[in-house]
Amino acid sequence: MDVQFAPLRPMDDFLLASARFQLPDFNKEDRWFNRIISNLLYYQTNYFLASIIIFSVVAFFHPQDMVIGISTMVYIDLIIQ
Repeated sequence: MDVQFAPLRPMDDFLLASARFQLPDFNKEDRWFNRIISNLLYYQTNYFLASIIIFSVVAFFHPQDMVIGISTMVYIDLIIQ
């Protein structure tokens, strides 16, 4: 099985192009969900990179809180299993 990553999309296309931010038509759920899934697949590398950057910045400024939060989540996971 050959795993390929989606290419990193330009910042202008991902975030800065204000003309692309439009309210979806909430009356047509199928179209709305399809739009969300398509967006997640098309920009998946950008979302992954953005989440890593945000996580790193928060971890840098609040390392103790991050350790406590991660430890709590691991503890809860061990209790549930």
